Amino acid sequence: MAIFGKNESNSETSLVLAGRCALVTGGGRGIGAAVAEELLRRGARVFLCARTASEVEAVVTRLQAKYGTEKISGVSFDLERAEALPTLLDQAEAAFGRPSDLLINNAAIGYVIPFLETPPEKLREEWDQMSAINIRAPLLLAHEFMRRSLGGGAIVNLGSLGGIRGTEKFPGLTPYVATKFAVAGLTEALAVEGRSIGVRVNAVAPGAVDTDMLRKAAPHLKTETGPRDIAKVIADLCDPIESKSVTGMIFEIHSNL
Repeated sequence: MAIFGKNESNSETSLVLAGRCALVTGGGRGIGAAVAEELLRRGARVFLCARTASEVEAVVTRLQAKYGTEKISGVSFDLERAEALPTLLDQAEAAFGRPSDLLINNAAIGYVIPFLETPPEKLREEWDQMSAINIRAPLLLAHEFMRRSLGGGAIVNLGSLGGIRGTEKFPGLTPYVATKFAVAGLTEALAVEGRSIGVRVNAVAPGAVDTDMLRKAAPHLKTETGPRDIAKVIADLCDPIESKSVTGMIFEIHSNL
């Protein structure tokens, strides 16, 4: 694992998330990178991770130039390594000097898998990887985050309209859709678990968003919804004043196609 950036003490700003520290997964591009910037814009300090080291380095370098080296750093990290997930919280805590206040479980993967034509072993392999990153990692990171909580804080999970009952489903996305239904259930259950320690848990469930994942999975879909649109909603849910009583909610974002 390679860590990019450095963290130094600095006076906090007067912005709404000043003094808050956020861990963002899947922060190397798309929605995750947009979330990191939106949280920084609102005064938070950010530690991000992504699997690809070059992507983490590029985002950290760009945002340090804009917000300062003490505000953001990151690490290349494989969320499939369940046994190593506590070390991700350790590294964020070392960067901040204290436990994180905000956890954004943004990282997710999805493949188009022709269901009936796919051999069982291939289907099993794709399912294992998707469930590890899309479900198991958010579950274990939330557990570790809550155990370290100083009281208060928020978790925001990235769901999908595909994981909402009654929305249109597309062929080839069965395993992905199943994981996103699980994210919705996980969010509602974690909101109950976090109530006694004041940790709010919500999810954002967007439809089509103009990201690399959409362009690969459904190149025929064109949308006016971009990563920053989703990032603003996620940041709003981190707001300790405006969203202080909001927990256990799944916020659907229907895109303009």
